[in-house]
Amino acid sequence: MKTIICTAGTSIARGVTPLPVSADKEAYTRGIQNRIDEMKAEVQFLEKISAETNGLSRCGLEKTDEVILLHTETEDGRICADAVAGLVANVWSCPCRLEAIKGLQVSDPKDFRKTGVHNLVRVLDRIRNERLERELVLNVTGGFKSVVPYMTLYGLIHRLDIVYLHETSNQLIHLPPIPISFDFERIGAFRDAIRTLQDREVMRLEEFDKLIPPDLRGQMDWMRALIDEEDGMVSPSGLAALFFKEVDEHAVQVFISPEARQTLAASSGALRTQYLGMLDRVVDPLWRDSKVHPVYGTDLTVYKPGNTSARMLAYLKGRRIYVCELALHDRYDELIKSRTKTDYPENTFEPYQAPPDAADLPFSEERALEQLEKELQVKERETESLFSDLSAKEEEVTQLQTRLETKTTELDHAQERAAAQETDTAEQAARFETLQLQHRDLVEKVNAYSVLPALKRLFRKPPTLSTDNPETR
Repeated sequence: MKTIICTAGTSIARGVTPLPVSADKEAYTRGIQNRIDEMKAEVQFLEKISAETNGLSRCGLEKTDEVILLHTETEDGRICADAVAGLVANVWSCPCRLEAIKGLQVSDPKDFRKTGVHNLVRVLDRIRNERLERELVLNVTGGFKSVVPYMTLYGLIHRLDIVYLHETSNQLIHLPPIPISFDFERIGAFRDAIRTLQDREVMRLEEFDKLIPPDLRGQMDWMRALIDEEDGMVSPSGLAALFFKEVDEHAVQVFISPEARQTLAASSGALRTQYLGMLDRVVDPLWRDSKVHPVYGTDLTVYKPGNTSARMLAYLKGRRIYVCELALHDRYDELIKSRTKTDYPENTFEPYQAPPDAADLPFSEERALEQLEKELQVKERETESLFSDLSAKEEEVTQLQTRLETKTTELDHAQERAAAQETDTAEQAARFETLQLQHRDLVEKVNAYSVLPALKRLFRKPPTLSTDNPETR
């Protein structure tokens, strides 16, 4: 059982006054039917009446097959497709239905790229998902030429049979399913920009360019096919619809080993954020292909998220990825020398469920590092301020110690004078008591800063905080 998906144009109305000129739908419909009636008796009627029936006549249609006609959202497109559907039902006695594609027209090229191609891909996806048990064939003989490249690329990517009949040929040309796909590894370097554009649909060009790593901006030309630029704005192109669908279809389910689960549970702080980020992003083929860290001596794949010591050891099987180990660099060096897939039986893995603290992960490792750098800059300013305060306190303590020495001398002299006299006057007693209180207060203040010498030794100068510094990473 085959489902033949045909692009449908207006060739069946050849010689009939075009609808946009006459604006008379009934007259246009009658003109097409009159043409069909006049040509019915001719030899090779199906080959001559329209490009759609010409291609279908060589597809070996049977009653159990099905034809789907994809036509423009225009009125003449619908009328012509309906006339072809009537011929399919009468000649081959197989079901035929119409699918109007919004935005699929020739009058507005921008709307065609932005709306028509996207809707074409959505309809093709729906048809393909609804007919998993049937053989799908794309017949691109009919319709207008600008649709042919997208239909052909869709068929090649999804391994569908593609047929085409040239006007001067009687032989149906087959493009058999061949293994073609996007270069995820190359495009993966632009993951942030592509994913952000996909989520936002339209954004300013300069904002989009800022998402491209500076060292990759010279390689943008080959990726321009995925975007449309207009008046300083950028949006996904028609080809991007195919690309994003292909990315989604290469997404995988994550399974985690007991070893990796234990490491994750024991982690904390920035390291835990890195582990959670890897587990969240490894589903994405763009991330996987751009983060592979080449190693030798093991059949496990190593993923390195960025300029960090965190690593993930895993292997891909079908639509699943098995995360075997999460490790820091030293432990990872040991693992790749001694571990292979056989050390991690599949029956010990469990589906990974993201914990609650994974909800606020940064969009990417690059954004996470930028965020961390900003936080470190704040901490560095705070540390410099504390160091400055510490120096000021040190000067204050020096002054307090000088005052304490003076008060101690005054107190000693007062005690000597009191001992030399046989009786104390009330004024001398009050003076002595005041000196004792002042002395006690200074002693308490100096004792309160007794930790300063140790702090000064610890912070002889403000430490340098950086993600490149392993001591502060």
